[in-house]
Amino acid sequence: MEPAYTGLFPRDGADPADVTTENWRSMLEEPGLPPLDITDFNTSWGWSAGNVVSTTGDMVEAFGALASGRLLPAEQHREMWTMVST
Repeated sequence: MEPAYTGLFPRDGADPADVTTENWRSMLEEPGLPPLDITDFNTSWGWSAGNVVSTTGDMVEAFGALASGRLLPAEQHREMWTMVST
């Protein structure tokens, strides 16, 4: 696995449960801190509970395979795109 780096760090005492789309910037440290390798960290505090650490190219390839039907068997792919009434 390639290392993944971030420059976004929660402020000391910031509670992830309090983060909203309006205040998220105020919950982070100021920019300029050196990057941190987060490959082995649990990043679910930032709403990425799946802990995907990847390159943009890999993500584009994975989503392309999912959308095009190359990732799932045909029956599952059809079911994924089947709309249901809500």
